[in-house]
Order: sequence, then structure tokens, then C-alpha cells
Amino acid sequence: MSDIFELCANVIEAFLIAQFFIRYFKFKNENYKILLKIFMFTMAVMFVVTMSNIWAYFSVHEEYIVDVTLLVIMVVFLKGRMLEKILLIFMNSIILSTTGILLTGVFGNFILYDANGYPEFGVLRVALVVLAKVTYIICTELIIRNKIEDSQYVSNTVYLKLNAAMIITAVAELFLMDIVYMSAKSSSIVSVYFVIVALVAVDAILYTLFVNLTNTSINLIKEEVKNAAYESEKKIIENMHEINKQTMIVRHDMKSKLTYIMFKLDEGDIKGAEKFLSEELDVELSDVNIISTGNRIADAILNMHAETARKQGIPFRMNITGNLGMVNEVDITIILSNLLDYALELAGTSDVPYAGVDVKDTDNGIMIRAYSSYGELKLNNGMLNVRNIADRYNGTFEFEHRDGRCTVVVCLKNGETDNVIQNRKACTIAD
Repeated sequence: MSDIFELCANVIEAFLIAQFFIRYFKFKNENYKILLKIFMFTMAVMFVVTMSNIWAYFSVHEEYIVDVTLLVIMVVFLKGRMLEKILLIFMNSIILSTTGILLTGVFGNFILYDANGYPEFGVLRVALVVLAKVTYIICTELIIRNKIEDSQYVSNTVYLKLNAAMIITAVAELFLMDIVYMSAKSSSIVSVYFVIVALVAVDAILYTLFVNLTNTSINLIKEEVKNAAYESEKKIIENMHEINKQTMIVRHDMKSKLTYIMFKLDEGDIKGAEKFLSEELDVELSDVNIISTGNRIADAILNMHAETARKQGIPFRMNITGNLGMVNEVDITIILSNLLDYALELAGTSDVPYAGVDVKDTDNGIMIRAYSSYGELKLNNGMLNVRNIADRYNGTFEFEHRDGRCTVVVCLKNGETDNVIQNRKACTIAD
């Protein structure tokens, strides 16, 4: 009976771990055999935990083995950055091991052990396991509900520093836990438990401050981006008013000139009219790109880059038929700004410069394609930010360059139930 109970407890623990990481990071392909992947995730963790318990029930080595197993599974199945996954593995390990240790310490005098050193099955054993699982659920739920929503804005350096701090405290915790494990069958060491609690409190404070400060900083950055985009939009509108004013002046001048031509024609002086036309009306009107997508920030960015291209003498084409309302304002700012900056930068290196952007609706989202000629292909770190945003929308990012033409296609999905493969087919790079 005791063996069956321990096996069931391991299965439940494995499932709770699996659902925590799956909900936090999400599957790489959320529409392909999800139940099978959840089952595989759970069984892999359960197998490692069970084998570790058989090998050495009271040992910190189980924590190392489970953590390495989790990291491998997460790399294979889940989205997200490696350093963030390592950070969450630290938090998961701390919650699991500390909960078990502290409950054992509190109720140590009431727990009976068999000849092999395993806790005997009974009401207290069942109660402690249930209490440990409930505590785990509460802690992980708090982490999920207070996660960093826009982790792509957090640099790897920040994650490295936080992981370094976690490693220092984790090593100390594991050392103390090893002492507790070795004395579990005899008596508890009260002072050790207090030190463990203090170290866990340090970890909790570090993680909480990290999340809160990061989210606050990201929100401030978003507001600054919006304000900058609105200022850019304001300048575009002012330019449009100025263009309209100049157009009215030109129309007035043209009316005066045409009146003079009509006067010449009435007199029968056709040669005089022709001469006047060749001298006075030999003007070339440049094209004016004014785009309205329904998204104020997107309009400002598109029109601003169209004006920049005009000043640099780069032919710039915009074909906007898609609805950008589904995309977060900060995200569309990052995508369009990076794509168009890169396109104009490359076009500037070409002997025959040109650039353009297409925005089209797809069956399950929207496609943004930027293209340009290039003479010298340059790398741009901004493309990494664009790709990270595409991943958050369960979309795709494609980069292609050949025959002096560079094309970047970004597809964003409007919903989490659509098939990524269909979206990829809808976003094939083509003229």
C-alpha cells in the first residue's frame, strides 16, 4: 500500500510540475498533439523522481537530476528563453524541496520510519503530501499570475545576474538540506530550518523585486514609445497641412496661368500660348505618400519613413490593405520601425535603390513584408526583437536575400487556435 501511495504521489507531483511550466512558457506548437506532449512531459518527470527516490530517498541529488531533466524537456517542448527557463527551474526546485523539508521538520516527531528509512504509510503521511501539493499549487499560481508578460524586453545580462544570485543561495540551501536529509531519521535541527527559511525568503524577495521592477520599467518604456509615436504623428499631420497649404497656393497660381493662356488663345496667338506653357508650366510634382491604416501609431511610422525615403531619393512603395488593430501599439512600433529602418539602410547602399512595405490580412492573422535593394548586406540587431514579437503572437519570421533584393516577412496570428503551418503557407515570400 505504501509503494502504491508513493507512486501516485510522484505522478501527481510530476503533473503539477508539468502544468506549471506548460502554462508559463507554452508549447512551441500549441496545436499539435497537446495531450500527448503533456502526458510525455508528466511521465518523464515522474520516472526520474521515482527512480531517484528508489536510489536514495533522503538525498539532494534527486533535486539535481530532476532539474536537469526539466531543462532538457523544456528545451525540446516549450517556448521561451533559456535563461528564463533556468530561473524558473530554480524557483520550482526551491518550492518543492523547501516545502518538503519544512513540513518534515515541523512534524518530524510524529513521522514513523521503516527499517529502510522510508516514512511509513498512514494518515499523517497522506496529510503531509496533500499539504505539500497544495502549497506548491499556491506558490506556482502566484508566479504565473505575476509573470513578466513582455520578457523579450529583458536583456540576457539581467537574467544572468539574477540567476547568479539564485545559484549562491541555492548552493547554501542544498548544503543545509543535505544536513537535514542525513538527520531525518533521528531528530530535526531547529537552527538549520530557520536558516533555510531565511534563504528562501531572500530568493522570494529577489524574484518579486525583479518581476515588479521589470514590469514597471517595461510599462514606462511603452508609454515613452507611445508618446514618441504621437509626437511623430503630430509632425506628420503638420506636414500634411503644410502640403495642403502649398497645394492651394499652386492651384491659385495655376489658375492665373491658365487664365493667361485662355486670353492668348482668344487672341489667336497659339505660338505665344505654347511658349508660355513651355516656360511657366515646366514643373515636376513629386508623389506624396499618405497612409491611413486605422492605427494612429502605425500611420505615423509609415508616413514618417515615406517622407524619409523621399528626402533620401529612394523610391518607396506602400501597399497597406491589412488591419493592424489586432497588434499591440508598442509591438507594431517595434516591428515597423525596425523593418523600415533596415530597408532604407540597405537601400542606401544600392546603386539602384528602392524599398517598400506590404501589409495584408491572412486567413488567421496579418502579414507584414518589408523589402529593399541592397549593395552591401548589413546585420541588424533589431531583427531579433521583431522575431521575438512574432514568436509571442505564435507567428513566423522569415528573412531572405538574393539577387540584390532583401525581403523580411513577419506573420502574426490573430488567435491561439490557428495552425502555425497554415500561417506559414500564407506568408510565402513572393513578389
